[in-house]
Amino acid sequence: MKLHHLRNATALLQLGPHRLLIDPMLSDPGVMPGFKMFGGGRRPNPLVPLPPGADAALTSATGAIITHEHPDHLDGPGVAWLVSRGLTVWAAPTDVAALRGRGLKAEPWTADSLGPRRGGDPRPARPRGLVLAHGPRRRGVPGAPR
Repeated sequence: MKLHHLRNATALLQLGPHRLLIDPMLSDPGVMPGFKMFGGGRRPNPLVPLPPGADAALTSATGAIITHEHPDHLDGPGVAWLVSRGLTVWAAPTDVAALRGRGLKAEPWTADSLGPRRGGDPRPARPRGLVLAHGPRRRGVPGAPR
């Protein structure tokens, strides 16, 4: 397994023959409003450009994982890029309908063995050995006092 961090939450996970693009935020720097979670001012996002070599990493993607639908994890250019390539997007079952509504080829990711499909099932095979755990949805930092 290899992980190539591109920017923010965006990364490319290499697992065997699979190259999974995680949370594609592909906007140009500064085109999105800033986020305010902690103190300080709001700086327009993304804060930095994609690194050199990002195009090659992106082109190698065979599928994608969306952890949740905040714009710093999936933005308009990320959606357009995924749609243009017809890649399967795996996400929490609660997000699949909304992602499909945005034109993505979304499938629920379940915490099973994630092996290849059997019995002639036409849906894409899922990477073996990767488990996506769904946690509670809350604002703020996990474990921080409210």
